[in-house]
Amino acid sequence: MPPTRRPIVLLTVDSDDAAEREFRLRANYAEAIAEAGGAALMLPQVEAAIGAALEVAHGLVLTGTAPGIQVDAGRRDFERRLLARALGRDMP
Repeated sequence: MPPTRRPIVLLTVDSDDAAEREFRLRANYAEAIAEAGGAALMLPQVEAAIGAALEVAHGLVLTGTAPGIQVDAGRRDFERRLLARALGRDMP
């Protein structure tokens, strides 16, 4: 019996302003997707990666930020472009 393919769900991530940027995501997002039968894929704020990521993904989650933290303009703009392209593909 062939293995069952899990739907891939893209997750947006937080980043910091350090010289060597780090991307962060709370584990509960990926855990919830796994419990629902999916496979989570973190999508850093790299414009060139959007097309390839959308090619393999079945869904998208815009994760938000840590409590009390505002989304920075760079992330907001990236997520708007990502969302527009995902909606153009009728992606949930």
